[in-house]
This record gives sequence, structure tokens and C-alpha cells, in this order.
Amino acid sequence: MVNRDPAKAHGIADEIATDPDVTDDVRCRALWARGMARRELHDLAGAEVDLEIAYRGAIELGEPAIAARIASTLALVIMYLGRTADALSLLDEAEHGTDGDDLGHLFMQRALIHHRLGDLDMALSGYHAALANLSEERDPVVIARVHANLGVLHAYRHEVDLAGHHTVLAIELADRLGQEMMAAGAEHNLGYAFARAGDLARALELMEAAEQRFEQIPDSKQHLAIAQSDRADVLLKANLLAEARSLADLALASISEGGNVTDAADACLLAARARLAAGDLEAARTAARQTRVWYEQHGRRPWLPLAEFVEVQADDADRLVDGLAERAEDVARKLARARWTSEAMSARVLAGRLYLERGEFVRARRVLAGAARARHVGPAGDRAAAYLATALLHEATGSRKAARRSVNEGLRTLFDNQAALGALELRAHAMAHGNELAQVGARLAIADRRPRELLSRIESARGMISLLPRAHAPDDEVLAELLAELRVVSEEIRDATGSGEPSLEPQRRRITIEDRIRRHSRRASTDGDAEE
Repeated sequence: MVNRDPAKAHGIADEIATDPDVTDDVRCRALWARGMARRELHDLAGAEVDLEIAYRGAIELGEPAIAARIASTLALVIMYLGRTADALSLLDEAEHGTDGDDLGHLFMQRALIHHRLGDLDMALSGYHAALANLSEERDPVVIARVHANLGVLHAYRHEVDLAGHHTVLAIELADRLGQEMMAAGAEHNLGYAFARAGDLARALELMEAAEQRFEQIPDSKQHLAIAQSDRADVLLKANLLAEARSLADLALASISEGGNVTDAADACLLAARARLAAGDLEAARTAARQTRVWYEQHGRRPWLPLAEFVEVQADDADRLVDGLAERAEDVARKLARARWTSEAMSARVLAGRLYLERGEFVRARRVLAGAARARHVGPAGDRAAAYLATALLHEATGSRKAARRSVNEGLRTLFDNQAALGALELRAHAMAHGNELAQVGARLAIADRRPRELLSRIESARGMISLLPRAHAPDDEVLAELLAELRVVSEEIRDATGSGEPSLEPQRRRITIEDRIRRHSRRASTDGDAEE
């Protein structure tokens, strides 16, 4: 019931837990159930309190097996709260005196935490240790869940055959057990993993099939809506804008009806982005404003500037310029403080351009000069934005030769790094920077009467299509592994940013991996081995 109807489960568990006549054993289990329900309702703080009391109660009752199960649930909650070291320590503590299926379940939860942290080797080892301890007679549902997680993990590692093998096992076992929701979820998760692995065609095929499964399951409306939101995200990344916008709106309507503010806020931000990309500017603004309300309600302040930036971009596209430069600069500062670095670079460049259009060169120079300092450091998309800032500054001062050099360097940065850009969540920013660089170059060519250069800039703008993701993952195994590493570290950066605990170390790893991808792509292109 916790999975199917967490609000109802919470009510029943609460009634039992607060009954003065129940035994300590029953109260312990009721608190465990109430904690799980609170987790599903995204009350993580309340879930931690309930599960901590239940865990200590099970230990006092001399029930190590129950304590280990509760600890497994509590560890995930602690991880969601951003304390991964505490979560792993708790599992280590609970492991003593535990064996059999209870130990297998604990191994699965530990592996899941390593999986979320991007430590795929540790996760793989942990999942197999879980399977070695679980018995199909006692805990087949957990076995199905482990196979489903292995399917996702192998898809991230670009091990397609193994990914399919484990997912099929998960679906067959779940179907045999009557766990239709788990079977549909396994197929959907595999599809999303294929999307992250760069195989968008296979991803969309699997996700659509999963949605058809969800449609046949009673009480699965919210699960279906979240699956649709994920598929809309993939469609948006594939630049299928009309389809993405339509599906994102459909998912948002259903999720909003369910009352889950966390999922609704994320779906609303996706809908705002899809509407913006599709050119429906007023609808994008409406969704962005609602997203801000929900993020405020749920205390997710680091995410607020992302919604504000959508509003600013919509106003810029609609030429609503009054006070827009100041707003863009303010949003850039907020994005930078929250460590949304790529969005912050885009907002700075936008603010600088708007100041230049108003003839306020001093303010434009302040904003653009700060952005321009990132020309030689950071991810490729951010460096392209920095070259754009430099080009705009030189163009404004009449230094057309220097502006032309900045345009050339910015475009070269994008095209030299297009394999890495194809793996990142924020390649739309890179494409936008490339288009603006080409526009600056075209203006310079017209001003200096250089027809060949003008044609070259037009071709550069057309060439931005190469920065879109492929429909299928690359055949080059080395490139596929590097892109898998890049996806993991990029997701780690975004997760850390959203939790308010960003670190510079993953940023350094991302830059290193991007450099390896660029060098490998150059060598492979010379040898004729890489897929273009």
C-alpha cells in the first residue's frame, strides 16, 4: 500500500503507531510503515524520525533481521537528505549479525547508494552479492528489483546485452509475481538509461512500451504521468519540440492532480522549458512562475533561479526589454551562487547583450568581462559562452579583428568538443552560444564586405545541428565508455547542486574527461574509426 497509496498507508500506520494498547513490536513495525509512507510523500525529515525510532526499537527488541530491513530503508532516506557517508555507515552497523535474505536486502540497498553516487563497480559487486544471499522462495520481489537495477547499471556502462538480459529477468519475475507496476517500471527505467547512454531511438521505444503497460494497471496514473514526464525530457533532448511540449503538458496535468509537490515542481520546470523551446512564450512564463511557487513551498531554493531564468529567456524572446538586463544579471548571480554554472554563463551573456542593446557599455563590460575570463577553463559549452562574451565586447568597441578571432575560437571550441557536448544535459546552451557566435561573425563579415566569410558563418550556423544528440549510441567502444563516465560525473554535479552541496572535484573530473573525449575523437577521426 505504501507504493500504491502512500497517503492511505500513512493514515493506517499512524493509527496503529499512536494506539496506546499495541505492543512494542507492533508499534515498531507501524513506525517503519509510516516512515516509508512519509518517504513516498516526500516528507524526508519525518521519514527519518520514524525510521530512526523504529530501527532503535527493533534493536532493543532483539530483532536484528527486522532492524536490518528498517536500516536499509532509513539509509536511502539519509542518502536523499544528502548524507551519503552516514547512510553507508548505518548499513555497516546493521550488517553485523545479519544473514540470508536480510543480508541480501541490505547489500542491495548499499549497492543502490553506490549506484546513485556513480561508483558503478562497487554497485555491480553489491548487486551480485545481494543475489547470492537472496532466495527466490522467500524474497522474489527483491530479486526482481535487483535485476531491474542491474539492467539500468549495465545500460549506463553501454553493456546493452547485459542490460537487456537483467531487465527481461526482472520483468518476467515481476509478471509472475503479479507485480505489474514493477514490471512497467523496470522497462521504463531501462528506457531512460538508454537515453542517458545516448541511444534515443531505443530509449523512446522502451519508454512508450512501459507507458502502455502502466495504462493497463489500476491506480497507476501517477506512475504513468512521471514516466511520461521522463519521456518528454528525452524528446526535448532529441529536439522533437512539439512532441516534447505536448507530452510534458499532459504529464504535468496528471502529476499536479496527485498533489505531490516535488514531482509536480520538476514536471512544471520541464514543461516550462519545453514550451519555451517550442516558442509558446506566455505559456512558458506561466509554468515557470508556478514552478517557483512549488519550489518555495518545498524549500528547494537552489532550484528557484532555474525557473526564473526560463522567465527571463521568454521575455527576451518576446522583446519585453524593460528592466530585463538587470533581471538577467540578477538571475545570473543567483545561478552562480547555486552553482548552476552553465546556466549562469548563459544568463551573464544575455545580460551583457541586453546592456549593449541599450547602449550601456560600462555595465555591459562589467558583466561580459566577468564571463570572458572563463575562455580557457571549464566545460566546452561554458568556454564557448566566454568567447561569445569576448566577441560581443570587441564588436561593441569596434575591434572587429579581435572580435573575429573570438568568434573563430568559440566555434572551434564547440566543433572540437561536439562528442562531449552530445553527452551533456545542457547542450542546448552550447547550440545557442554557437548560433550567437555565428550571428556575430555574420555581422562582422557584412560590415567588412567579406562575402566568403559571410557564407562560412551561415554554414557554421547550419553546422550547429551536429551538436544535437545522435539517434543511436556510438559504435566506438572507447568513446562510449568515456561518454558514460561523462554522464555519471555530470549527473553527480547536478545532483550535488540541487542538494546544495556542490563540490569542485567533480567539475575538474568533467573537464578531464571532456579533454580525453576530444583527443580520442581527433585520433579516431584521423584513423577513420570513429562514427561521425
